[in-house]
Amino acid sequence: MSEFSWLLISDLHLKSNCETWSQSVVLRDMVRDIQSRTPNHPTIKFIVVSGDLAHGGKREEYNLVESFLDDLVSAVQLTRSDVFIVPGNHDIDRDIQELTFHGSRSEFTSANNVERFLSRPHERASLLSRLRAFNEFESRFSAGVEREFTQDRLAYISRRLVDGLPLGIVGLNSALACGNDDDNRNIVVGDRPIVDIVERIRESDIRLVVGVVHHPPVWLREFDQRTLERRFLPICDILHRGHLHEPDVQPIVTSAETNCLVVSAGASYVWRQFANSYSIVSLNVAEANCNVINYEYDSHSGAFSVAHSHTHAVRLSGDVPGDVADLTAAIRPLCEPTERLAP
Repeated sequence: MSEFSWLLISDLHLKSNCETWSQSVVLRDMVRDIQSRTPNHPTIKFIVVSGDLAHGGKREEYNLVESFLDDLVSAVQLTRSDVFIVPGNHDIDRDIQELTFHGSRSEFTSANNVERFLSRPHERASLLSRLRAFNEFESRFSAGVEREFTQDRLAYISRRLVDGLPLGIVGLNSALACGNDDDNRNIVVGDRPIVDIVERIRESDIRLVVGVVHHPPVWLREFDQRTLERRFLPICDILHRGHLHEPDVQPIVTSAETNCLVVSAGASYVWRQFANSYSIVSLNVAEANCNVINYEYDSHSGAFSVAHSHTHAVRLSGDVPGDVADLTAAIRPLCEPTERLAP
C-alpha cells in the first residue's frame, strides 16, 4: 500500500423547483466525469461532503440529494457507509424556531454562555430542530456508517483502516447558530464538542486525522475560533471545508507549530453556467504527501477539466505501514550517493 484517494464535494444547494432540470444536468455530467477518471487515480476509498447539501433545509430537497449521492457511490463502486457528511448554513430550515435562533445569537457572546445553553438538552434540541430535515436524511443515509458521536451529537469520529493506515474522519457542526446574512464571525462549533472529540482522538491509535467542517475557522466567533485553532487543528492533519465556493489548498501552522493542510472545496452546484467543481484528494503514504486536483465544469460541453493541482507534505504519526516497496520508496531520498572525496 502506498496511495489511495477520496472524493471531496461541497455546496450542492439542491432545490426542488424549476431549477431541478439544470441541477440534474450538471450533477449527471459530474457523476459521469468522476466515473471516467476513477481508473486514473489511486483507488477512491471514501467520499467527503462538506455541507450545504440542500438549499433551504427542506425534506423534498434531500430526496434529490439522496438520489445524487446514490448515483455517485455507485459510480465509484462504494456504498453509503463510505460517505461522510456535515451540515452547512443552507441545511438550516430558517422557517423553524426563528425566535430561538435570534436568542442564541444574542446569548452566544462567550464560551461560557455557549456551554451553558448547549449543555441543556432542551435548549440544544430547539436549535437542532432547525436541522431536522438534514438530520433525518443524514441518519437514514448514513445508517451503515460506523461513527462515535460526542454526547451532544455535535461532532463525530469514524475510525477506518484504509490499506493498513489507521485514520479518523472527524465531522464538526458549524451550522448550529447559522440563520441570516450576518453569519460571518457570529457562529460557533462550541467548546464541548471540540474538547470531547479531541479526547477521543487522543485515545485512538490514529495516524491520520481528516477533519470536515462547512465554514472557514475565521467565520466562528473569536473565542470559538481560538479553541478550534488551539485544540483541534494541532492534531488535525487535513481539514476539509466549503462555504466560500473557492477551491484552495493551504498549509497553516498551528499553535503547536505543526502543519494542518486546509483543503477548501469549490461549489459542486450554484447554477448551470457557474464553474461548478469537485476535487479528488490522493494520499501517498510512503512519501507522506497529499495531492489535491480540482476539476471545473464547462456548461457548454458538459465536461470537467483540471482547474488546480496542489501537492503538499502531510504529517503521518507512528510507523510506516506497507510492504518492502513502500519502505524503499520512503528511504530512497535519504540514500542519494554523495561525491567521493579525492584521496
